[in-house]
Amino acid sequence: MFPPWSNAVQHYNDNFLHLEQFEAMQTRRDFQDQGSAVRRFVQELCEAEGNW
Repeated sequence: MFPPWSNAVQHYNDNFLHLEQFEAMQTRRDFQDQGSAVRRFVQELCEAEGNW
């Protein structure tokens, strides 16, 4: 089961609703960069195990 959607809405409102568009874009970019770094790390692990 998924958690209630209202929790996600509340988290967004508490943390991001007050941001200007530029700040929101920068926050999104930072989050995507973190994901890219994790993906590269996971790819290296998987390749080392022959699972990529």
